[in-house]
Amino acid sequence: MQAIHPRDFAESPRNLHRGRAVVVSATESEPCLNALGLQVEPYAEVFTAFSDMLDDPSGLALFVLDCDCAGGFGAAQRLGKRLQGYLPRVAVVLLTKSGTTSLQDQRDGPVVVNPTQGWPTVQSAVHHALRDRYIWQDA
Repeated sequence: MQAIHPRDFAESPRNLHRGRAVVVSATESEPCLNALGLQVEPYAEVFTAFSDMLDDPSGLALFVLDCDCAGGFGAAQRLGKRLQGYLPRVAVVLLTKSGTTSLQDQRDGPVVVNPTQGWPTVQSAVHHALRDRYIWQDA
């Protein structure tokens, strides 16, 4: 019988995730995503990020959007759904300080995370958001 301890999952391998991550945020999130093996492209403005993603979607794995940079949670949610309509294989994570973390099982909606709960929570949200991407890569 094999025993699995919670400490075995405390740290993820450095290159667990591959691809580009576009981040529109006022906070410093690059170290968290770099630690997961993603190539981070930070942006200060959401529409510039959208334009660049649609112009060159190659290797794009993740879009992280701070709701404060998008004009609130409702606007960020609409932008996330619109992006998933254009690029369905791109995972979307919304950062909101006013809400709670929501790791739903729906495949078509963005993952919502509260960054004030700590970066391990953000990392688990990124893992959750990218879970389907690797099923399609292996197929």
